[in-house]
Amino acid sequence: MSERTSSAKKNGDLVKKKKVAPLGMRRRRMSASGSSINVRIEEEANPSWMHNNFRLRECIRYTEVKPEKPSSWLNRDPPCQCGGVRSAHQERYLFNPDPSAPWKESTHTQTTNTNAYGEIEFLGYSTKPAKYIRVDHETPPRKILQLLKEQWHLGTPNLLISVTGGAKDFNMTSRLKGVFRKGLTKVALSTNAWIITGGTHTGVMKHVGEAVRDYTLGSGSYGKTSIVNIGIAPWGVVYKREDLISVAGKYPAYYRVEEQKGLEAPLDPNHTHFILVDNGTINRYGTEIKLRGKIEKAISEMRLDRSQSDIMTVPGVCVVLEGGPGTLQTVWSAITNGTPAVIVAGSGRAADMLAWAVQQVPEKDIPFKDRQGKIFIRKRAVINATFEAKLKTVVEKEFGDRNLDTMVGWVKECLRKKDLITVFELDAKGSAKDIDLAILQALLKANKGREQDQLKLALAWNRIDIAKSVIFTEDKKWQQHDLDEAVHIALLNNQVDFVKLFLEQGVSLWEFLTVKRLTRLYNEIRMNTILYELLDKIRREDKRNPYRKFTLEDVGHLMEELTDDTYEPLYLDKKDPTRYVLNEEEELEQAKWAEPTGMGNPSFGSDVAIRASVAELNAAPQPNPDIGVTVEDDFMLPYNPVAIRERRFDNPARELFLWSVLLNYHDMAELFWEEGSDAMASALVASQVQKAMAEEEDDLDTSNDLQKQAEEYEEIASGVLTECYKDNEERALMLLVRELPFWGKSTCLRLAISADDKNFVAHSAAQNLLSIIWYGKLEREHTTTIKLISCLVFPPLMFCLLKFREPAEDTETVSDSRKDSIKGDKLNQSLQMVSIQQQDEHGSQKRLISDDESDEGTSDGLADYDEGIDIRAKRKLNAYQKFSFFFSAPVVAFSYNVFAYIVFLILFSYILLINFHSEISIAETVLVFWVSTLVCEEIRQIIQEETHSIFLKLSNWINDYWNILDVISLSLFYTGLGLRFGDSASTLQAARYIWSMDILCFYIRLLHVFYLNRQMGPKLIMIGKMMVDLLFFVGILFVFILGYGVSMQAILYPNESRIVPLIEGVFYKPYFQIYGELFLEELRGEIDCTTNATLIEEGGQRCPDTHWLVIVLLVLYMMLSNVLLLNLLIAMFSYTFEAVQENTDIFWKFQRYALIVEYMRRPPSALPSLSYHICGLYSVPLSAIVAANSGKVILPSELYDH
Repeated sequence: MSERTSSAKKNGDLVKKKKVAPLGMRRRRMSASGSSINVRIEEEANPSWMHNNFRLRECIRYTEVKPEKPSSWLNRDPPCQCGGVRSAHQERYLFNPDPSAPWKESTHTQTTNTNAYGEIEFLGYSTKPAKYIRVDHETPPRKILQLLKEQWHLGTPNLLISVTGGAKDFNMTSRLKGVFRKGLTKVALSTNAWIITGGTHTGVMKHVGEAVRDYTLGSGSYGKTSIVNIGIAPWGVVYKREDLISVAGKYPAYYRVEEQKGLEAPLDPNHTHFILVDNGTINRYGTEIKLRGKIEKAISEMRLDRSQSDIMTVPGVCVVLEGGPGTLQTVWSAITNGTPAVIVAGSGRAADMLAWAVQQVPEKDIPFKDRQGKIFIRKRAVINATFEAKLKTVVEKEFGDRNLDTMVGWVKECLRKKDLITVFELDAKGSAKDIDLAILQALLKANKGREQDQLKLALAWNRIDIAKSVIFTEDKKWQQHDLDEAVHIALLNNQVDFVKLFLEQGVSLWEFLTVKRLTRLYNEIRMNTILYELLDKIRREDKRNPYRKFTLEDVGHLMEELTDDTYEPLYLDKKDPTRYVLNEEEELEQAKWAEPTGMGNPSFGSDVAIRASVAELNAAPQPNPDIGVTVEDDFMLPYNPVAIRERRFDNPARELFLWSVLLNYHDMAELFWEEGSDAMASALVASQVQKAMAEEEDDLDTSNDLQKQAEEYEEIASGVLTECYKDNEERALMLLVRELPFWGKSTCLRLAISADDKNFVAHSAAQNLLSIIWYGKLEREHTTTIKLISCLVFPPLMFCLLKFREPAEDTETVSDSRKDSIKGDKLNQSLQMVSIQQQDEHGSQKRLISDDESDEGTSDGLADYDEGIDIRAKRKLNAYQKFSFFFSAPVVAFSYNVFAYIVFLILFSYILLINFHSEISIAETVLVFWVSTLVCEEIRQIIQEETHSIFLKLSNWINDYWNILDVISLSLFYTGLGLRFGDSASTLQAARYIWSMDILCFYIRLLHVFYLNRQMGPKLIMIGKMMVDLLFFVGILFVFILGYGVSMQAILYPNESRIVPLIEGVFYKPYFQIYGELFLEELRGEIDCTTNATLIEEGGQRCPDTHWLVIVLLVLYMMLSNVLLLNLLIAMFSYTFEAVQENTDIFWKFQRYALIVEYMRRPPSALPSLSYHICGLYSVPLSAIVAANSGKVILPSELYDH
């Protein structure tokens, strides 16, 4: 009986396959840190595909083995020459037309569809089920690769490790065993390697399996190993192979590992995949060797990485432990095919013999020319008669004289390519310390003279230690652009250590990053990232070509969306629209770029033209050393002509920093943050981008991770500000408000507000700046509340009661103050100031004064360039200037506006309480005019929003709760005003009602002024957050009210058709019962009522149908509403209060910014002027445009002068 027949009887019922969740319901996000570990997506294989595409081989002509001993003649179950006994053959295959003919695979076997495939679950082991399949020994390797990639979803390895050696159990020293196991798993994990062995639980295969087991146990991931360990074993030697047979596949096949019996061996439970090779024989080893070699060759021909410009195949290495003559043949075959081998000396037999031969063979130097024509010296083995005689003696002693010449020939051929052999020996001089280094060094040695290939291997393996020790040696001289492609690959794979190493070797980001290179980087991002989805969304909006490659313009629009258009988006240069667009030649090269995947030198000399142009920039108009003016370094210029001409970037570190932030490569972003300038602004932009991406991300874990990293960037920005503020307070304040040419001419403070970075805004430096702005030119220390109120009541008192900020006599120039610059390269880069120059109408250079513009007698804020202007004025303020600065101070504007608003409320209250008649009075006329100025004020606030588009201006404006209240107030006012002009008394009365509600909104708006108070401000924030809680609570309460109200109304007043009583019964009464108005008399029927239908229709009180169930419902309702829900509301309020109380100071300081900015722009007059608002609608935006175009640094003292 055949194995298939017997197993079919044994496994009558088909085993149900495991159900696996369908893939693609949602694309999983890639880890931010990246990984070189195998990631296998768990998808269900297609059983029918495997059954139809793979064959098994079985004996169809029973050919009895002639017995050698007479005692064997009586055997009732004689064996066949295939190795199987007679009973293992089907009855129809027992007939042999030519029993004397020797048994051959070609004539005595046939193939049919495979009957053994699925998953093996090893009983008694916590390992993950291993996939397996039975295949014919003549199966094409391409079919095996299709199985590995499409059905088993293994992807592509970065290294193939073929472990060969003794098939029987052998002993190694405990130390060597530990080193081997640790090194093998380390190299497999770090390089994303596949390990291929014989697959059985014996010999070297057992040692490899135990190495994988030790790793999984040590890492706490037992049963979840990510190491791909493929066993290729002969089907005929597998112990209890009949347990694996099922025509429909077994999911799983339960398999018990037992001790080896006879020639059969159990499968190793620590392998992840098994390919069981069948040639129709039983109990014969070596039948898989030929197919294994073909499979390994096919894997080694797979392309390593599509992101690389040069085609590079998977490297392979042969690791040898112990072994016999078959191992010698395997090593000879590997060396002949150019595969390097690592011999583990001390493991015994063949390995020790090969190690001895490699170490003892004589050598001589032979010149060798590489691909570039460079000559190297290599050592070649010289096999003389003396050594050959010794070799024969050693081989004969180890393996006997059978096939002696053949085995010696194998060893001699291996020695002739000695450079492909690496001997690993513990504690030996010149040997690697660990076996993982020996394996990787063997591969690099096989590529000696081909540094680019070596570097790509090190990148593919993610082994920075190999790159440092073997590739980047002192004798190697790298040419310009040699490392560009390596940097590109390291960026895509998030290999931060490699990028650091390349920068240390002299890679210039200026030389590396071009418009084409950055465009390519964005086009080769992984498809399972949020950045790809966001860019694809923008790309699909282009109806002309929604499937084109990504462009930097797409990235610019994405940045515009993520930052709410708060500053000029990158790559949308209106002055030069083609600057970041690929030219025709570069567009033709796009086809060569890799498609997005689901995966992942001594100083360079600069180009002569670039160096000359940079020198020309450095020589461009420099100020006189005696003049207190600072001119920025060339890299701070917003438009660098060299960068434009060479299609490069002004600040390449910034571009790569943003690319890393968008990809959520946190460590990579940190590297380029350190390399770039504007450290504070960079961190704030990253914080804003990460928060915006967190809102776009659907996956909660990824969203939380993005939010956490955004907070880290905010902390970094706060740390930079702290160091700056400690060193130089004045320059730290200037740093907060200077325009940043590389960040869309925004400011750090503006970026922080846009990113909602409360901790940054609450920093003492930012608060000090806000205090300076709040008081304007007034000295804070001498401006007490009593003095300020006195001056507000009688302004001339300012000349004797108040002090203004005036410079000391020994003023320092800006150039002198730069001597106190903060130490440290990064902080210096962050603190560099922008050149403040422009040309007047006559063409002569003028300078925007940093502080007291009008102090120098130039009313237009400009001074001649050659006058040597100090950062602080040298002249005292005159009376007119003091008067002007007093009314320009936001604290004064706030005070007068509060006073004016109180007067407005008094006027409005007077009209409603006393003077609201059919005829319009003078007071009402003043009131209408006053409200009109408030409307103009709201329009001005919308126009002065810092975003560019009208939609975003309105969106940002309406997101403020106070502005919503303003809209309601003004709408109610003008609605009442319209009714005010009605002809009837009813419209006049309606106008009174509407204005009565309106004045309530205006009174609530008065609470806004309390934000300025440190104690009251947080309380208002608490009220705002509690209002949100209250809205959710009302939704829950409404359900209870509605349910109880309908029930009560249906019992007490069935079939009620009148609308008003119906609404009262369902909503009115249940609501007030919460507050104690129980209506018990009505529930008991103790009220004046009638049952007369006519009286009821005329408005009489209908008598209720009293029932005991009414009281029961009331009791339940009161318990739920009064006890449960109200206590829930109290608990919600308590939680909100505690949450805000913990961060009271931060919330208040952040809210303080909005209040100060609002009153910077408010008119200082007590009675708002309509003309003032009309002029203000245009004057402020115009001044902002002038400042932006001039490249002016907005200093603290200038913020309120606008």
